[in-house]
Amino acid sequence: MLRLPYDFPRDVGRTAKYTRMDVLPYLGGGGPVVEPDFYLAIFIAFIYRYAPQDEGSATVAVGPDSSVVISLADDPNINVLTKRVNARIPQQSNPTSDRQIIYSNMKDHAQTEKLIGEAVCDLALWHSKKQLYLYYNNSLFSETTTQRFCMQYSQILRHATTHPHLPISRLNIMSEEDKTLALTKWNDTESPYPNTTPVFRLFEEHAAQAPDSIALVYRDYAQSSFGAPSKPDALSASYGFEYSMTYSQLDSRSNILAHYLV
Repeated sequence: MLRLPYDFPRDVGRTAKYTRMDVLPYLGGGGPVVEPDFYLAIFIAFIYRYAPQDEGSATVAVGPDSSVVISLADDPNINVLTKRVNARIPQQSNPTSDRQIIYSNMKDHAQTEKLIGEAVCDLALWHSKKQLYLYYNNSLFSETTTQRFCMQYSQILRHATTHPHLPISRLNIMSEEDKTLALTKWNDTESPYPNTTPVFRLFEEHAAQAPDSIALVYRDYAQSSFGAPSKPDALSASYGFEYSMTYSQLDSRSNILAHYLV
């Protein structure tokens, strides 16, 4: 299963609802003139960037009861991937219950929405001669996340159009502006630091300001007596007991250890 960046947990009891988003504005209007299979190849390349690189294939539903598997194990370039899409999409393979992504080139939205509803997918790409829409399951993704999907899809499409011989793993999913934001602005975390104050004094000051805040969490596989166990969850039950300490408790323990060492 592709590890997509979901905003909301998958709930099997929740009814899937779909919203469509126009991709063309993110391409600067009409976008490049390309073959229909190229749009799907870009979609597969985009989705695959979110998947573990060792999965080696992408499964695409082309109907409520049929899907095709596109090989990506050799990290093809977009021209090779487009040829594989062209060769595979007309063929029908065995039905699959894992229809995370769907491709449709049906003539109208009504047919596409019926297909999506029957397949219960996560994301779907629909295109006609002059339209390109991304349908998203809004019980899994927010509008903001889907807007980012559209921007990243458009970025990969533009890069693949100008660099068709690059392997899909090397196609840019981020614009230069996004790279600057992520690498420079978001990493600009420098803040004033009172370098004349010892670290243990800074800790004591914080412990005094927020004594009941969690300072550390520790999972003990052997059930030690390090501290009082928190309420066990499914993960704790499977992999050991989980303990936590507040700043006040940790400050007290550290003082006991300090006096012992002195």
